Order: sequence, then structure tokens, then C-alpha cells
Amino acid sequence: MWLIFTASLVTWWWTFSITHLEPEWRNMFFYEGIFLLIVIIGGGASLIFFSYTDQKRTDQLKVFLSTFSHDIKTAISRLRVKSDLGETEGLNVELQRLELQLENALLLSTFEKSLFLKEKVILSEVISQMRPLFPDLSFYMSQDCDLSVDRRVFINALRNFFQNSVLHARATSIHFNVAKGTQGRVRIDINDDGEPFKGDTNILGKKVIVGQSNSGSGIGLYLSRILIEKIGGSLFFDLNSKNNLKITMMLPGILK
Repeated sequence: MWLIFTASLVTWWWTFSITHLEPEWRNMFFYEGIFLLIVIIGGGASLIFFSYTDQKRTDQLKVFLSTFSHDIKTAISRLRVKSDLGETEGLNVELQRLELQLENALLLSTFEKSLFLKEKVILSEVISQMRPLFPDLSFYMSQDCDLSVDRRVFINALRNFFQNSVLHARATSIHFNVAKGTQGRVRIDINDDGEPFKGDTNILGKKVIVGQSNSGSGIGLYLSRILIEKIGGSLFFDLNSKNNLKITMMLPGILK
């Protein structure tokens, strides 16, 4: 309404001025009026655009926080039940899940202001580092590579992928197919031997799914896509020949 009112007022002033002024003044007011209209309309359109993007981000943050709170409460409830029953089996899994959710929340709240440092990261060393966190998973790699990425972001993304495979696909092994990409990048295809994926791969990593606790909310994959793009990579989701979820990363690096 403000934009329409202001543009209408300026248009009236402009029309009135060039029709009632002396001929020698009309050209000056004509061009000044055009410039003023362009500035008002352009500035108003910019304000509308930035207001829309800010509101969209606020809505996404609200969805994330509500889903994150639900997942945290669920994990704490499981820990409390196991503790009350004196069960020790599965405690480490729940603690790791809780720790990963907290790490996701911390990264999401700070990624816009964070300074991501690119460093040399060897894929085989990262996998060896993560084996103790997922003792029930076997890891296989076709070829090693040197990546130029932020180590913390890369490890967080892998943890989200592995957690997704364990919790939702009940996988027992993870396969890394490493190949040379384009423009100085390395292509990494991650497959598991778990259950077939029954969801829609088109929405994975693009939004948080609310109200589907049985299949997961997609917070980890959503955050992983944002962070991978922040460090100069790209992330894709597809199905392999066995209808299992295939995760493809394109990252700066070279093959070894």
C-alpha cells in the first residue's frame, strides 16, 4: 500500500508539474520525475523482496526449532526409559543421536556468521576417525582422495548420512564410490545396504518435514546441503539400482 500510494502521489506531482510549468522547465521536471519514480519503485520492490526472504527464513527457522525440540525430547525420553529400566544396550546410540542433534542446532544458528576454513582433508582418515562412532557399520571405499573442505562441516555431514542409514534404513555397511569430477572437484557417491527408500528424493535436503517422526524430519540432510554448498560443494539425492538412497557429493579436491 505504501508503495502504491507514494508512486501515485509522485506520478500526480510529475504530471501536474509538466503540464502547468513553462516550456523551458518541463524537460527538467520530466526527467527528474522519471528518475524519482524509478528510485521509488525500485526501492519499494527491493524492500518487498528482502521482507519476503526474511519472512521465509524466519518460517524455516520456526519449523526447524519446533522439529528439533521434538527430536530432543524424544531422545531424552528414550534415555530416561533405558536408565530407569537399567538397560545399557543402546545408550551410546541414543547419546550419539542427541549429540548430533545439538551439533546440528549449533551449526544452523551460526553458519551465516561462521568463517569456514578450507583445509586438506583425507577421506580415508575421516572414515577411520568415525568408525568408533558407528561400530555396527562396515565401510568400503573404491578410492581415496584429498579434499579441500572445512573439516567440521564435512564430518558433520557424514555423521548425518550415517545416522540416517542406521536409524531409517537399518544399514550394516556404507560404500563410497569415489571418482574424478569436473572443474577440480571429486565426486563421492555414498550408498548403503539398508532397506529401500520409500520417500520422495526431490524434497530431501530442501526442507524440514514436520509431523513424520516415523520416517525422520530431514533436519540433518537439510543442514548438510546448506553447509556443503557453503564450502563450495554440492549435494544430490537419488535412488540406486536397488532403490536405496544414494547421496552424491561434489567437493573440491583431487584423487590420490
